[in-house]
Amino acid sequence: MASFREAVIPKTVPVEESNLTYTVKGALSHKSSKSARLDYFSRVMARDKKTATSDSEIERLTAAAWQESPLDTLRLMFHRRDPRGGAGERHASHVSFRWLARNHE
Repeated sequence: MASFREAVIPKTVPVEESNLTYTVKGALSHKSSKSARLDYFSRVMARDKKTATSDSEIERLTAAAWQESPLDTLRLMFHRRDPRGGAGERHASHVSFRWLARNHE
């Protein structure tokens, strides 16, 4: 008997070739929102969490968001750092600001 996932998900487009992926628990999900700014906002996590984003991934997400909209990316970077009204994530924001300093002197 086929698993529930195999019965529900159509086999027309292989998951590897689409924007779809599976979560840790096997649920179908999107790999990307197809908006670099939204990906930056939702995927950049603090260093101390289990789901922490690597420095290289933070830099990649920052560069992609910057290509899409520099002003919005700068706002997102400040929001990421803001300890009161924002995310308050020190390490992730420092990585983003170091990327900005290296690439836009």
